[in-house]
Amino acid sequence: MSHKSELYGGDIAPYEESLFAFLEHGFTKDPDTLAVVSRSQQGDHLAEMVQTSIGSPPRQIKDPCLRWTYAEFFGVTANLATGLSTHGLNPDSITVTFIPNSVEWLLLFSASIVAKTGVAFLDIDMLQEPRRAELEAKLVQLRPSCIVVADSEGASAVDDALTRADAAETLKVILKTGTNQASGNADNWRSLVSLCEPHSTSTITDTIESARDDNSDRTALIIYTSGTSGGMPKGCIKHAGSLLGNAKTQRFSRHGDIDHNVRILQTANFRAIAPIIALMCWRDGATVVLSTYPFHPKTFLDDIEQERVSDIALIPAQAHAIAAEPTLKSRDLSCLRLVASGGDMVTSSLVHLIERCFPSASFMTVHGMSECGGIFQWAYHDGSNSIPFYQDISPLGHVTPGARIRMVSPDGKVVPRGEVGELHVSHSSIFKTYLREQTETPELYIDETGRWFNTGDIGLINDAGDVYVIGRTKAVIKRAAVSIAPAAIESCLQAYIGSQVSGLRH
Repeated sequence: MSHKSELYGGDIAPYEESLFAFLEHGFTKDPDTLAVVSRSQQGDHLAEMVQTSIGSPPRQIKDPCLRWTYAEFFGVTANLATGLSTHGLNPDSITVTFIPNSVEWLLLFSASIVAKTGVAFLDIDMLQEPRRAELEAKLVQLRPSCIVVADSEGASAVDDALTRADAAETLKVILKTGTNQASGNADNWRSLVSLCEPHSTSTITDTIESARDDNSDRTALIIYTSGTSGGMPKGCIKHAGSLLGNAKTQRFSRHGDIDHNVRILQTANFRAIAPIIALMCWRDGATVVLSTYPFHPKTFLDDIEQERVSDIALIPAQAHAIAAEPTLKSRDLSCLRLVASGGDMVTSSLVHLIERCFPSASFMTVHGMSECGGIFQWAYHDGSNSIPFYQDISPLGHVTPGARIRMVSPDGKVVPRGEVGELHVSHSSIFKTYLREQTETPELYIDETGRWFNTGDIGLINDAGDVYVIGRTKAVIKRAAVSIAPAAIESCLQAYIGSQVSGLRH
């Protein structure tokens, strides 16, 4: 008799601490460890914020790029969080950012956790003229209490959109004006530095103490879906409990790895994976390396080599670009311990390509969505020979503790093992709802086992408990009653012609 396609990862120890309380150990366990390296920012960038926050004399800056220890990063975070609170931001507030990957982005994210406010990271390209209508719509939808832009051009675009939207008064923060730091002006745009004016030790201590007691149901992060498979992007409201659940169970390190991790982050911050990588780094006390912007395979390899990066995550297109980089073979990449890939279908040909590019590193397939994450744990640590591919597609792994999954037929029944169904997941990381949803969200439901999300992915579970996603509902090809993943066809074509293939799933 065939088992049903449903799995439970087992009980997980209950936890009631706040998101910050969970991350605090990573923030404070080794104050002298590098918290962030920003390859595109000068070594003395925001040095006055560090000096103000930790109360020490200016340190000698010898490095061409920004490097902050955890003592410096957490000091500025606590000071900025206090500044946000004193300027009226509270747990009902949303900060919207239109900035590139930078130390400021990391600070605004970490400070939002300490100040217990919400944050939404939006695509900086939304400030360009062709997307001004989208910008206005997002500001109306989000109703931010604080808006952060990179420069005067961004400030002008936001001011224009706020005027057209007849929006309420908003705290407006600009990172720079031309080549100079902003210091506040007649248009009421403040600098980030001005929010970090000296606060008393007791006030900062009160801010940190308050962060340890949080409401898990408050809005902590709003992240938009890619919109590539279901129409227009949807804003996913991630409550503090959702981010805590994700941080508890998501893993991005080699099996049994206890050494210090140096993780590179090159994904744009408005993508779901970027804040999750930041959370995992803070949880582990690891170093975040913000790679040179924009992504280019040569400079990306420079960053890995020079910063001795241990862990990277690549989407398939980036892996193919790196494989074609002429300088790859001359690199010393022995520092790499783990290469993860996700964000698109991971096939055997992709895994073999990554193994050839990075022979010293282990491989891992990662799964995550804007709506949830931390559902699966990688179980195949002995290279591609240990990975049980299905139709050339990598498994996602086994179900992580605290998670439940099931494969469901169109009529709502759980299918037998080995049969294809729609992936439903239950986990504490599941988002709260879609932004400004006026009716019930049909993708979310509750039964006697917990709260569930219908992912819209098609997959299967084999008898060994390996879980596979083979495509979206509308993308899977059926031939003689057999479901065939377009990714499997692409993988065969790639192996045959020796280059990347795309387009079958669109």
